[in-house]
Amino acid sequence: MNDPLRRLKFLPWIPLLQISLITVLIAIALDVLL
Repeated sequence: MNDPLRRLKFLPWIPLLQISLITVLIAIALDVLL
């Protein structure tokens, strides 16, 4: 049997990684522009 809780733990990582990558890119862009 698959645990639904286990899926809930794994699912949010993908958008979190995308958000972290976007914030890092924005920070790098700000460092370059400023």
